[in-house]
Amino acid sequence: MLYNSFFTARRLLLIAVIVFLPVLTFFQMQILVITSVVSVVYVYSFLPFKDMLSAHMEVFNEATLMLMSYMTVSYSDFQPDS
Repeated sequence: MLYNSFFTARRLLLIAVIVFLPVLTFFQMQILVITSVVSVVYVYSFLPFKDMLSAHMEVFNEATLMLMSYMTVSYSDFQPDS
C-alpha cells in the first residue's frame, strides 16, 4: 500500500516540476534521476510486491528510466560541445 502512495506522489512531483518550473531543465532532470534511484532502493529494500518477478520488472523499468535520464543530461545544453 505504501508503494502505491509513493508511486503516485512521485508522478505528481514530476508533473508539478515540469508544469511550474519549465525553464529549469537541469532541476527537472535531477528530480527524475533522484526519484528513480529512491524507487530502486525502496523496491529492493522493502519488496512491496508479492512475487519476485514483479519486483525485478519494476527494478528493470526504473534502471531503464535512469539510463535514459543520464542520456538526456548528456544531450542537453549543460554538456559543453567538443
